[in-house]
Amino acid sequence: MHGLPSASLNKHKQADPWSTKKKSKTNFGASYQAGNIPCRYADSLLSYKPLRRQLVTTSGDSRINHGGIKNSLQWNTPPEELDYNPLLVTCCEGFLETDHPFVFLARQGFQDLMGANGADDKVRPLLGLLIPPIRGALMATDDDVITVALHAIQCVDFHAQQ
Repeated sequence: MHGLPSASLNKHKQADPWSTKKKSKTNFGASYQAGNIPCRYADSLLSYKPLRRQLVTTSGDSRINHGGIKNSLQWNTPPEELDYNPLLVTCCEGFLETDHPFVFLARQGFQDLMGANGADDKVRPLLGLLIPPIRGALMATDDDVITVALHAIQCVDFHAQQ
């Protein structure tokens, strides 16, 4: 029996969108399910939009739109206008997530926040709060989680020196 063709493209387990269980592995998953992360997950649109089929699943305030090739986050508020405490710290805690869509949400959320205008001034006061979750990710057994933590260290270091 063969799996779905798309399974070879995504090595992360899929969270059951219809599950009634509200338990999460990390604070990030619980925060996202509670609607405390001001973004939603959306696949980018294909160039041949009329042929695109779309499946929308809802979980609280968050919608997941499936149907594209490249994934992105849709922020309810632009990242440069957000308060990074505790949002950035929560994204760092999400590095330990292993289920889709939480893996993508935490990692892309961190990248979007770090890439926003004015991130330098917002990251510096949070350095002490960012260290414990990044350190926890460095101690993970999953090589992918460790790699993400190393990239996070590079991003934080860059913004701390600006």
